[in-house]
Amino acid sequence: MITVEQNVVINRPVDEVFAYVSNVENMDQWAAEIVEVKKTSDGPVGAGTTFTGVVRVPGRWMENEHEINEHDPNSRFRMRIISGPVTGEMGMGFDSVNHGTKVSMAVEVETG
Repeated sequence: MITVEQNVVINRPVDEVFAYVSNVENMDQWAAEIVEVKKTSDGPVGAGTTFTGVVRVPGRWMENEHEINEHDPNSRFRMRIISGPVTGEMGMGFDSVNHGTKVSMAVEVETG
């Protein structure tokens, strides 16, 4: 299993950061490895939302289906890969700090 953890402080209020990051159709704008995202379920983004993501990894492109399994506005956002060549989860926490929002991200991926 591959685990990656990262923290970053963004100079914007937590509600703006959460709204932007949790909108799955923005993922290709802030995650360098994601080249295309398409929401595949109806309704607003929340727990149960599904989407496909095309990811560029060294030497290949992969398409995975994801599902959001936690969507706690301005606090936590989690999703898991439900089909594709890898399995895994990504979780993000959002905390107000002195000059913006601290985003803590942890990704766990298992390759076949």
